[in-house]
Amino acid sequence: MGRGRPSTIIGCKKEYARQYMKKYWQNKDNVKRNNALASRKKANEKYKEKIPAGIYGIFYDCKLVYIGESEKPLYRSGFHFSKRTNLKQAKIASPISYALSVGDLQRDKLRFKMLEYVDDKQSRLDRELALQQRYNPIYN
Repeated sequence: MGRGRPSTIIGCKKEYARQYMKKYWQNKDNVKRNNALASRKKANEKYKEKIPAGIYGIFYDCKLVYIGESEKPLYRSGFHFSKRTNLKQAKIASPISYALSVGDLQRDKLRFKMLEYVDDKQSRLDRELALQQRYNPIYN
């Protein structure tokens, strides 16, 4: 009778060890995944920082629909391409964002392209205004 007990306890310890190791490896995989996401995010931030200030255009089906200027244009593109559930916020945020929220535009058909690189703020505003008057985009 005494012989059955130790094997049962050992069996329980083995099962506990298996469960522990399973959780350990799952956690390790999650940590690796989180580290990979963090490094990708950091690389993306560095890429966005590399693009200099300038004037950008947003195209819908190869037609220019918006012209804007920004010191950090790729950050601004994310601002335009975000679909918002609150239409009041979308209207305030950007006309492109509002059109996406309402359903007038489809995100997969939108393209972001740098038109000119201009460092000086006042020159950038002047060039933006000149391009808006020249091309007369729908959402400006």
